[in-house]
Amino acid sequence: MGKTTLSLRLIDEIKTGFDYVIYRSLRFSPTLDATITNLLQIFSQPSEISQNIETQISQILDYLRKYRCLIVLDDVQMLFSSRQLAGQYKTGYEDYQLFFKLIAEVCHQSCLILNSWEKPREIARLSKDNHPVRCFVLGSLGVAADGVTTPLKPIANKGLTDLW
Repeated sequence: MGKTTLSLRLIDEIKTGFDYVIYRSLRFSPTLDATITNLLQIFSQPSEISQNIETQISQILDYLRKYRCLIVLDDVQMLFSSRQLAGQYKTGYEDYQLFFKLIAEVCHQSCLILNSWEKPREIARLSKDNHPVRCFVLGSLGVAADGVTTPLKPIANKGLTDLW
């Protein structure tokens, strides 16, 4: 069982606690603009979506304050350069760093789950500071993969209100 499967099972168990549950894969490395535009289409009409990335980020943060959202971004490692230091963004994808940092620092009632082989550098730093950022390192589930609820309980019991 992989991180994607585990996330989908977790979503199924906790979805009733959220107004919106959104799962997106970053497998094909969409730009931040494409990802945010896609997310905004869930909350608003296309005509209401700004073309300015800073305004779009502000709009997303407003929705995260207004609604209790669970957003899962899978395959975050696809945004990183290979053969570089861990968590080094590819050229043109550095703006994700600011986006993730803002979500961690701005007060809201939503949760963001990032699935990745590598921990983004800003997440590593923020999880050490006094921010509501938590990191879970999953090793091989082995026998626990047979009892799917077993690996989910420690994550769900941490209380996603404590996570972003």
